Amino acid sequence: MKKYALRYLASLLMLCSLAACTKEITDIRNDIPDKLIVNAQIALDDSVHCVYLGLSERLKIGTLSGGSVRCFIGDSLVAEGVRDDGDDDRYLDSYIYSSDFLLPTEEAQQLRFSFKADFKAGDEVRIETSGTSGQDSYSTVSQITVPSKPTFELVDTTHDSSNVRVRGIKIKGSDPAGEKNWYRLEAKRYTLMDYYVGDSEEGPFENVAVYSKECPTIDFGNDPILNEGLNLGDLELRGSGTNSYYVFSDNLFDGQDFSISFNIVSDFWSYYDTEYLENYNYARLEMSVDYTLTLYLITKQEYDYLRALDVYESSSYFSTMFFEQVSFGSNVEGGIGVVSISNGSSVEINERETIVYRNGVRE
Repeated sequence: MKKYALRYLASLLMLCSLAACTKEITDIRNDIPDKLIVNAQIALDDSVHCVYLGLSERLKIGTLSGGSVRCFIGDSLVAEGVRDDGDDDRYLDSYIYSSDFLLPTEEAQQLRFSFKADFKAGDEVRIETSGTSGQDSYSTVSQITVPSKPTFELVDTTHDSSNVRVRGIKIKGSDPAGEKNWYRLEAKRYTLMDYYVGDSEEGPFENVAVYSKECPTIDFGNDPILNEGLNLGDLELRGSGTNSYYVFSDNLFDGQDFSISFNIVSDFWSYYDTEYLENYNYARLEMSVDYTLTLYLITKQEYDYLRALDVYESSSYFSTMFFEQVSFGSNVEGGIGVVSISNGSSVEINERETIVYRNGVRE
């Protein structure tokens, strides 16, 4: 579901131009064929699945005039995508990793197709796509095996008394034995602050509600699992990335139980504005903060792509000057991009608090 199309092509163009700084090359533009860009990151718990199509046209993003998406489980056709390019919440939700590429569909030059399908662990899924641009037509095939559902539990949660935006988390999971596994961690935070202010406790009240929905930063400190090094091709870049996409493999705990400790750091401005509350004879703040923490088992293609993208984006990688060594893999036969399916388990943390001020003094 993610913003792979723009980032994949931007990465490709950057790497092509920067390679000229490290070795002698000829004009490569005529050697890059037009290809369909296909990107989808499908989660089993999504109500609607989205596939994004774009066109890699030499060294620029081309424009598609039409396309199609078909989804198979085994040999059975289970869904056909419906063209759905609106810049709505579902489209924006596809960019939860970061906010720096929040482009509406027409600017991203992508076509979005949505469909509904029920997948289960072990399903062999095939996504067939086609696209047209003028007199030219393109087609691709991507095959994915649906991962199993991860098992984990919340072990501990703490607050940082010096910073109310930080919450400490510890989880414990169990890695399926006899197979290689890759994971992605995701946090969401929903905050509702309901202010009631007036001359007395009996009212009438002036009511102001402030709502925030965000994907807060995960600060994993020195946790060895989330700081796991990566290996891309023949070039080992341990520590070069920042793991800003919160992915890891089972290299350190293959087939065993594992524990991860990290902090969730909210970008929301504050829990409450004390100066605002102190200006009234009576003020009450009813506050609710809900966290949803999800651990996904993901495909190797998604893991490799996000680790490579993380290294490519990190300033420490650029200082190595080995630009041509980072390879963005693709599982799109006949095109480029990444099509993946993830299977997640979630836990929730719910906080409720009521704060009362009388005559400018907190009770």
